[in-house]
Amino acid sequence: RHGDTIGIDTRFTILDRDDQHRLLKLILDELAPGEGRLRVPAVAAQLSWLKNGSSGRAPLALDRSGMEDVFEAIATRYAERLRAASLLDFDDLLLESVRVLVEGAGVGDVLRDRFRHVLVDEYQDTNRVQRDLLLQLVPPGGSLTVVGDPDQSIYRWRGATIGNILAFEEDLGGGNTVVLERNYRSTGRILSCAEAVIAKNTERHAKRLVTSKDEGTPVEVHRAGDADEEGRLV
Repeated sequence: RHGDTIGIDTRFTILDRDDQHRLLKLILDELAPGEGRLRVPAVAAQLSWLKNGSSGRAPLALDRSGMEDVFEAIATRYAERLRAASLLDFDDLLLESVRVLVEGAGVGDVLRDRFRHVLVDEYQDTNRVQRDLLLQLVPPGGSLTVVGDPDQSIYRWRGATIGNILAFEEDLGGGNTVVLERNYRSTGRILSCAEAVIAKNTERHAKRLVTSKDEGTPVEVHRAGDADEEGRLV
């Protein structure tokens, strides 16, 4: 609806993963023929990692492989091909949404006026671009509520960073945190074991889960030799 304000054809097509890999294969054949260190899935992962502003270890160790310049040329050619064909990949949908809110003439004001209350679930699984998008959508004086658990931030979906939920109040310049500590599912011993493990994490908001259930049976530890044996044990 608003892509034309930042030069994007509003009839753009979304590039799915298979098409993205086919396009990257063509570009690799053009710019790095016979280069065995660059695989299409790894290059796609590196592009996504960069677009999402991810932290931590990059998929490709370009600084150690001497491929920085080649990868930069691939990324540039990829972006040119997308724009020429009015294509956006999945990461572009986030990036360009942020850009249209920031740079699109009047778009940010129009959209912020639509949303008086914004609620986001599973906030621990958001990345930096999603955080930027959220902060652009919330109007001055508007109400923003996020729900999430830093202790569940273990997968880093699409470059997710635990820093978003830990810095939530700082990002807003204030706010209130409501800690939900009652667990309705687990027994006391399970909570004790979970607490003993997660307490070693230095990046978390302190909380102490309690349960109305009894202590339950003792927790047992089984060491499986492989995934098949683990499946049988479970």
